Amino acid sequence: GVNGENDRYIEIWNNVFMQYERVSDGSLIPLKAKNVDTGMGFERICAILQGKTSNYDTDVFTPIIAKIAELSGVPYNDGEAGTPHRVIADHIRAISFAIADGALPSNEGRGYVLRRILRRASRFARLLGQKKPFICQLVQVLADTMGDAFPEIRERKEFVASVIKSEEESFIRTLDAGLERFAAISAELKKGDKIPGDKVFLLYDTYGFPPDLTGILAEEKGLLIDEEGYEKCMEEQKARARANMKQGINTMGTEGWTQYSEESTKFVGYELSACETKVVRWREDKGVLSIVLETSPFYAEMGGQVGDKGTLVSGDLEIDVFDTVKVNDTALCRGKVKKGTANETTMGAVFMATVDNDRRNDIRKNHSATHLLQAALRQVLGTHVQQQGSFVSNELLRFDFSHFNAMTAEEIQKVEDIVNAKVMECLPVNTQVMGVDEAKASGAMALFGEKYGDEVRVVKMGACNEEFSKELCGGLHVQNTGNIGLVKIVSESSVSAGVRRIEAVSGRGALSLLRAGTQILTALREQLRCKDAEVLDRIQQSFAKTQNLEKSLQSVKLELATLAAAELLNGGINVMGVNLYVRELSLPDEKYKNLLDGVQNKLDVDSVAVIANKDNGAGSIAVMVGKNVQAKGIKAGDIVKDLAKACNGKGGGRPDRAQAGTREPEKIAEAIANANNWIRAKLGA
Repeated sequence: GVNGENDRYIEIWNNVFMQYERVSDGSLIPLKAKNVDTGMGFERICAILQGKTSNYDTDVFTPIIAKIAELSGVPYNDGEAGTPHRVIADHIRAISFAIADGALPSNEGRGYVLRRILRRASRFARLLGQKKPFICQLVQVLADTMGDAFPEIRERKEFVASVIKSEEESFIRTLDAGLERFAAISAELKKGDKIPGDKVFLLYDTYGFPPDLTGILAEEKGLLIDEEGYEKCMEEQKARARANMKQGINTMGTEGWTQYSEESTKFVGYELSACETKVVRWREDKGVLSIVLETSPFYAEMGGQVGDKGTLVSGDLEIDVFDTVKVNDTALCRGKVKKGTANETTMGAVFMATVDNDRRNDIRKNHSATHLLQAALRQVLGTHVQQQGSFVSNELLRFDFSHFNAMTAEEIQKVEDIVNAKVMECLPVNTQVMGVDEAKASGAMALFGEKYGDEVRVVKMGACNEEFSKELCGGLHVQNTGNIGLVKIVSESSVSAGVRRIEAVSGRGALSLLRAGTQILTALREQLRCKDAEVLDRIQQSFAKTQNLEKSLQSVKLELATLAAAELLNGGINVMGVNLYVRELSLPDEKYKNLLDGVQNKLDVDSVAVIANKDNGAGSIAVMVGKNVQAKGIKAGDIVKDLAKACNGKGGGRPDRAQAGTREPEKIAEAIANANNWIRAKLGA
């Protein structure tokens, strides 16, 4: 009953004596540093001392659980109905200790983990009927019970409670909005349909709906969820999170920071590409400087647009800014010292901040091109097209949109033609700051799931009475569409169920693409000695000719291999009516493969061939079996598996042909010598 379903035994201490490393072949290698790991945790010790069978029945948790029951009005029991109480009691500890230690909920790194834990607790509070901030009310009882052991929670309880309350209020709004969003998604589906994986992920990532909750809501409406599509989106999110962690982006706490003031960054990059500024705070981590500026022309990565690069110069100190990111609404320049020394004195001086303007102009072109692209897609494909994400850099633009079918070549061409027509019209591009409700009422498109403040920036392309595009956007744009120069769509592909992706280039990127294409065409024309219009036909002719030559070559190789096989299949032995040929060779791999084809081509219906080969420290055993022998129950796959065991090899294949490999070629001779006995045993049985 130990560690089984029998509750007679409760594990309180599980010692693991770590002595060996078990490798893939099952062998054990002694560890250099042996140790003992024990599962005797704090809560288990309490359970033993207090005579309890569950950690949640100890005084570590009971005061918190009692408070949860009191505030919610839902009594606690140790069954399934008490799951929300236990989850909340567990999560309030992790959340509060982390915040007291300096972490804050966010969409980056550890802050993202903290946000997910808090939202999970809040979701279970909803199961207890709580529609207002609830978790924050438990901080006091946690401080009372854990304050002696963890003084920080007692000292910072007001701050911890306020952070949790603010996050809960935000989540409650998004949870309600998420329920509305789920209703909107499900309204478009009929019973038995699947909710697309990207929609399931959107509910999870934006509204904190785990897929099991979406699954429950879906089941109530007779719907299914696309689990495979959701997992794909989740893996992409994890990859992005890992990338951010590798960058070391972290503005939480005060560790390592040199602070000069409490100013927040004023962004002036819409109007300026250079300005004088001072550093608010900075720190260095493994040679990389993280810098918060008082006034900044650097655009921080946001809304799909990459961050600016440039320089910070003050006297003899010059810093290369290689990226600008936004973490917890703080714009952070990341750079390396190119000249001089960064210290508390030099970093406290006035700097000239200068953006790499050539790069920024390329970004502007690509960003404005995405707005034209969305408007053109809606014209060609329909108004169901909605932006599902984007990426804008100086090199390319990527635009994800809702659409259930792959675009045809004609549709792609039409979209490209519309976009370039608007580029050539040199439409004015104007921006205006207005209230978010006013902006949406004016017809400006907003990205669903994006969080907007009370005031938003509206980007319009076209004359006031004939706007081609109008979107809520905080990014950088050209002054008129003619600045874009040219837009070329590079590819159209699927991202997930119901979401397509277009990649394109504009401006200098489009010119480079066209120039590269022209160079390839010129090279082909010169090589094929024909006119441009004839290049494709000539390539097709050459391809067909090459295919014919390949077929002829394969035919010749087979003929030669068959001739070689004829010599090989000479002098076999008769084993109970079966002609057996056992041969050991030492050939290059390519020749060996060709020979096997020849053997199979030459082998008669009453024969079995066992052909082994040694090459470059490895070995192989191939077995071929004729049709009449197969009818007697002898299969190539069975033979090769058993023979290969003698040389620690593995393999398999079809009844007529199979192959095994080994890293111990010196044992091959012994292995194949057993073929005679194997056939006798099989036929004798």
